[in-house]
Amino acid sequence: MSHLPNDWREAFLKLWWERQRVQWEVWARRAERDLDALDRRLYRFCLEHTDALQDEPGREGEILRRRATRVLVDSRPEVAACRNRIDRALFVEGARDHPEPTRRALPEEVLALMDLRTEAAQDIGHGSYPELVMWSEELDPDGVQRMVSSLAKAEEAESRALMARFGMRALDEWFDRLGGIESAAPDVEARGVSRRVLQRLGLEEALDGLGFEVSERAGASFVAECGRGDVRLTLTTPVTLDLLFHEVGHAVGRVLNEAAGAGRLLPASTDEAFAVLMEHIGFATPEIEEMLGDGGDAEAARVAFRQGAVLETARLSASFRFEMALWRDRSDPEGLYRECYREAGISVGDEARWCLDSFRSLDPVYVHNYVVGRLVAEATLEHLRTAVSAPSPDWGRWLVSHWYREGAARSLPEKAGELGERDPFAA
Repeated sequence: MSHLPNDWREAFLKLWWERQRVQWEVWARRAERDLDALDRRLYRFCLEHTDALQDEPGREGEILRRRATRVLVDSRPEVAACRNRIDRALFVEGARDHPEPTRRALPEEVLALMDLRTEAAQDIGHGSYPELVMWSEELDPDGVQRMVSSLAKAEEAESRALMARFGMRALDEWFDRLGGIESAAPDVEARGVSRRVLQRLGLEEALDGLGFEVSERAGASFVAECGRGDVRLTLTTPVTLDLLFHEVGHAVGRVLNEAAGAGRLLPASTDEAFAVLMEHIGFATPEIEEMLGDGGDAEAARVAFRQGAVLETARLSASFRFEMALWRDRSDPEGLYRECYREAGISVGDEARWCLDSFRSLDPVYVHNYVVGRLVAEATLEHLRTAVSAPSPDWGRWLVSHWYREGAARSLPEKAGELGERDPFAA
């Protein structure tokens, strides 16, 4: 049996973190960087070590194998070039706000990217690209489908009633109306609010290991880990409590990860579960009353948070159905888009906009993670309330020992197994 030398692991991780850092510079700083060249380097490196990697033993070997196999698809030169081209058009050059003339070519670009990913996944022995992604995340595709469908079905009546109440039956006005529901959570002083909530959990030291910035530059809020001890949180205004807690959850899960080497490479499923969990915890703390001030209504904010979660689960579940249907049959994207959202009670309006969502290009086979993350978060919060204590450093210690400290040493389903009968993967 051949084993990979430690310097191979170090070289792979160095390239991995460099890729994350450069992507952060593109998104956060609008920097001109050659992502294609970095992807080629990552791809060649993994290709050259494929045989040895297959025999690497232990948990770290398993993590490396799953990450490197995904690299062999997503960093394959023709795949990466197409993805990075779409990234620049949509999220760097601002084509989402000014979609012509880029928008005319985008559907063909996204479909071509799906074809390239399918071919690359099949070339290395996977039946489909979604199958590869679920394998790399250590998730059971049927189980994920069941979890997403079950939650959407259980809340169907509630979500449709909320859509009618808030005038959210049309996707074109969805986010503006959702922002109105969240208005009970005002713009906040992000770092101060984060510190107060984390102090309640005894985790405030996590902020000391975090690059934290708030920007008025247009774009998405996100967290990037660019190396051990180099975690960066970028928020764009307006900052609501929902958004803040979500991104802080990403960051805390990264900063408090004590694993070395490949154990730092959190799968997306775990990463999103950490983020959604902190949303729920943030609204559960007594600090919410202080944040909203004398004129605020903490209970109304908690109700609004719950309503937003139900509405977003309906939308995200429809998005997941659409994506899975599109991977199977790409002959009529507009028709699938219309039908999958119609099943959730949502009218899509302009059907040509199906390709503008990042889940169609930059974040493929990803959207289900938010729904799964919500199920994990609600189960964890119930466990903390009933088996640990009221919101306190006891919560923080439990989170560190059961979720954060070990990083990727166990998959999300394995971690959730500690919730016993509340484990959403076992339902």
